[in-house]
Amino acid sequence: MQDFHSVVVRDVQDIRECLENICATYALEGTAYEILRIHTFKQFSNQQERIALSSEEFIELTEDEGAYNAAGFEIIQSFDVSVREAKESDLVHFVALEIDSYCHTLTLVLKQGLEVTKEKFWEELYQEIERQKALCGIIIEPIQNALKPGVIAHLKKQCGDITGKLSRDMRVEILRTSVYKPQIKSCAVLLPKVAWEHKNAVSLEVASYAVDSQEEVLCVSVPQDGVSGRDLRGHYVEVLKDSQDSGAKDADSQNDKPLAIKYDEKFFSKTEHEDRIIYTALAKGYVSLSDNTLKLLDLQEFREVNMRSTGSLVGGIEKDMMITITCPNPQDDALGQGTMLEAAQIDIVGSVGEKAQIIGIDVKIHGQTHQSSSIEAKSCEIDFLKGSVRAQDIKIKHSEMGNIDGCNVEIDEVSGGNVRAKNLKVNKLHSHAKLYVSNTLELQSLVGSENEIYLTAGYYELRDTIEHNNAHIEHCIKKINTLLHLLNKDNVLIKQSKPIIAQLKAIIEEKKRLKEPIDPKITKAVAEYIVTLKRAQFIKERILSLQADAKKKNNDLQYIDEALKEAKIICRSPWNNHNEVFYEYLFPKKGRDMLTMQNAKQSHVVIDKQNRKLLLVDVLPESKEQEKNSPSSNTATQDSQSKQKPKS
Repeated sequence: MQDFHSVVVRDVQDIRECLENICATYALEGTAYEILRIHTFKQFSNQQERIALSSEEFIELTEDEGAYNAAGFEIIQSFDVSVREAKESDLVHFVALEIDSYCHTLTLVLKQGLEVTKEKFWEELYQEIERQKALCGIIIEPIQNALKPGVIAHLKKQCGDITGKLSRDMRVEILRTSVYKPQIKSCAVLLPKVAWEHKNAVSLEVASYAVDSQEEVLCVSVPQDGVSGRDLRGHYVEVLKDSQDSGAKDADSQNDKPLAIKYDEKFFSKTEHEDRIIYTALAKGYVSLSDNTLKLLDLQEFREVNMRSTGSLVGGIEKDMMITITCPNPQDDALGQGTMLEAAQIDIVGSVGEKAQIIGIDVKIHGQTHQSSSIEAKSCEIDFLKGSVRAQDIKIKHSEMGNIDGCNVEIDEVSGGNVRAKNLKVNKLHSHAKLYVSNTLELQSLVGSENEIYLTAGYYELRDTIEHNNAHIEHCIKKINTLLHLLNKDNVLIKQSKPIIAQLKAIIEEKKRLKEPIDPKITKAVAEYIVTLKRAQFIKERILSLQADAKKKNNDLQYIDEALKEAKIICRSPWNNHNEVFYEYLFPKKGRDMLTMQNAKQSHVVIDKQNRKLLLVDVLPESKEQEKNSPSSNTATQDSQSKQKPKS
């Protein structure tokens, strides 16, 4: 495929916005860039005009700490950049920078999977850091070429001379301000809480967080007097000193000390550093911090878990935690109202309360779940479901108005609610339930009425795939339309320029023959024309690539739709009372077929693949020839209108 021709953009201050715009304009999946030139300016607080600094002037300024950290002006930088399409080999996929909230320190993050094998790796890493500094708005100080090898050697030393392929993420502080220091009061940060909230984008009021033995769990910052100066983004920060009158001396002396944390030495160790104090767990469990007291729940068996006794217990899946809750009274809530529980294996004897959430791998509930509760797992067994559950394998004794979403689902009795599954087995179906099945439904006994049964790609895996593919197809169409607009503009320009360029090329050839100098304007015009040709070719190939991508997603949807034709209902009892069966398909256009079952005899339901119709059969077909059998009962009325809605 034709490579994307790099785009040069001059005097860019917000590089991130620039990259996003180019990515959107040319429908690229990702972009990378090179810094061609850095423009540095002084912006005085009482003036609107910026004063440009040459590299020599900026070096002179940065070497004078007093002048650089003086008040009254800001440092601003803009860049000339060359933007290109991102490659898999680019370091940007494995390198990130993190700046603290004070813009005082800069941390380099080298991500798991980074290979430190190239001969020029450290030079490339240095360049990537400079690019990401610019991306984050951090001031880039000019370095003379003669000094760069020393700077790169220092970076290598900071990273500990790493080699090979990283098996885990690595974090290294690589830069901090020389004069400016933020005024820091001592505070405690519960590290697993920060990690869990970052991953889940939610904050819990009262919770304990799963940790392993020897895991750092709490960081207490040491108080620090601030010093006014310039932060990493070029802004002057004035640090205001607290008043030191006699009435405040006692309080100030307390503020000079780190927070005093109460903890059990049986569960935690304490390590003091120059600017922080680290507490490390000595046992596996759930850790919490309240009123400057650090606690660890190292239990695996509880009588109850609720907001009053323990708070939520989260983060336990990654730590392979096993939790058993045995409530003395099985009718009471073993998992309390509004409580969240996360563990690899969960076994509950008792009820699950209102708005409680359970997330695990293997979950067993010997009791009842509240209608507002939710469960998510790989495999799940529940005695009495009233809430929601989503899992790969699900077994339920009784579901009353429950919402079930799974792959392989077995239920003894179903009364109302919604069940979505690939394969579903129901021993006794009562009334007012909606069942969505994409492969096989086995009904042992149908005793109720007003049920709706759908043969449709309804369970979570297929449903998510359909939604994702449709969204991706729409995304491709939007990109193609954008590119077509650009291509039309380029084609018009190419058509208009072609005769002129032919003349200019002839002039160039003649000048070469006569060995005369060529006007730079002529060569520039021809070069721009060639760039336009290459860009048009890239856009054409990009459109074809997007069309192929959209077609693949559409083919995946057609494959799902074809597989759905194998769906069937195996019913081992008469179709008593009034029930309805629907078949919903995606192609050739979204539509449905319907059977109304009104006191019909025992029969199975399959799909006529050629005509996309529901068929009633006495014996399930075993071959393609038998699948073409006609309906065996006239007690069903068939409605094949593609847009008919189910009766409520």
